[in-house]
Amino acid sequence: MREWLLLQRGYFDLIEQDYKTRWELARWQTYILALPNAKKGALSKPEDLVKFPWDLPPEKPAMEDDELREFMSKMGTKIENGKFVN
Repeated sequence: MREWLLLQRGYFDLIEQDYKTRWELARWQTYILALPNAKKGALSKPEDLVKFPWDLPPEKPAMEDDELREFMSKMGTKIENGKFVN
């Protein structure tokens, strides 16, 4: 079962990467076509035309490392039977 799940994940990652590559190519082509007609300095990079969700910086985690350590020290380090234990 584990091998099947890894195979499935790899396949869907490949599909997603192909999707992103196609959109990146379309953005580059549009950027190259728009560049001669754009005002000077208006288009410095393809991201100025369109921003994709994967261009945004990753979201900050809900807790910082020190906050997580403090929480784990107060609550316990592992869960057994639905409760935190040390």
